[in-house]
Amino acid sequence: MDISFTSGNDKFNYRVCAMIISNGKILSMHDDRSPYYYLPGGRVAIGETAEKVTAVEKVAEKAAEVKEAVKEKVAEVKETTKAAKAAKAETAEKAESKKTPGRKAAVKEEFVLEFAGKQITQEEIKKKVKENWTKVQKNKIKDIKTIKVFLQPENSCAYYTINDEGNDSYKIEL
Repeated sequence: MDISFTSGNDKFNYRVCAMIISNGKILSMHDDRSPYYYLPGGRVAIGETAEKVTAVEKVAEKAAEVKEAVKEKVAEVKETTKAAKAAKAETAEKAESKKTPGRKAAVKEEFVLEFAGKQITQEEIKKKVKENWTKVQKNKIKDIKTIKVFLQPENSCAYYTINDEGNDSYKIEL
């Protein structure tokens, strides 16, 4: 039985807490029922000492800390294993390509658009699209999933869509 009593509309609970400091940070707790943060601890029952309740809470918090550290280590090991498997697969692929006699080298491709006495390559067009996307449209390169370019050499321009979205301002000069 917890040590508590009610006086009118007020309730008193005898509660102890521990201030746990780790790596220069104070451990605090929060749950959905409380609009505030609080130190770990618990109510004191009749016959218990404050020291005993605090010790139990410290053990519980340390267990939670260890559990979190184990989760992080497991995630780290999984990532290392994944990277090792990828490296092994790449090595195997390279070895297989060396074994296969007569394999042809990859074809180097380049597309050049010629119009009105100008030349522009596919790479130059992609570069202009990405510059427009970041500088004019104020977006980030990492947000690009797909690029579609619609060339209009007769107007010396191209319109583009990024991730299947675009409008009249998604335009570059050729």
